[in-house]
Amino acid sequence: MRGAHRRRRRGPAPPHAVGAARTAAGAGSGSVERHAVFIDAGARDSLQPQHWDRVTEWVRVGGLIVFDDLKPLELWPPEWNDLVDRKREFAFHNPRVESAEVRTTATEAALVITRVR
Repeated sequence: MRGAHRRRRRGPAPPHAVGAARTAAGAGSGSVERHAVFIDAGARDSLQPQHWDRVTEWVRVGGLIVFDDLKPLELWPPEWNDLVDRKREFAFHNPRVESAEVRTTATEAALVITRVR
């Protein structure tokens, strides 16, 4: 489905966005208040712990960050076993967010992350 359904950006990308990022924004008092950011695969480098605050602040408190196109851990090939999964590390070890991993197909998953602080 990747090539058949190209996604269009629905708003300005967050500052220093990596990979393909889209936002769903609502009007604020003269500024854009992001309610959701959708990030496709490819955001590994900006998800190192020293960048977590910057990425978390792409959305307002209560806003969503969604990473899609993930391979469920149980389907990882053996050569990936020693890799650090930066997306899951951000989602499940960042104290400013609450997260859930959701199966989107039998072989794909997404992380739905809510900013709580």
